[in-house]
Amino acid sequence: MIAPPTRSRFLIAATIAAAACLGFLAFAAPRPGMKVLDMGAGGGYSSELMARAVAPSGIVFAQIQPISASAPRPRFKRGWQRRR
Repeated sequence: MIAPPTRSRFLIAATIAAAACLGFLAFAAPRPGMKVLDMGAGGGYSSELMARAVAPSGIVFAQIQPISASAPRPRFKRGWQRRR
């Protein structure tokens, strides 16, 4: 993928993730009132989109692995200490 230099790597990654998630949403076809289970939700991006699709009477359960929830903490702590 070639992108203009003004676009950050984060924005490019977010665009790719959004495209992949939209393909999944088209396949799953969530509708208002549905109950959805998002296994391995990670950061919750697809859970948020599902929640918007099943609102107002639907519900989304997001399952996150404990290790993935705690994995960024050491990196975050190191980065925060460097700023002091």
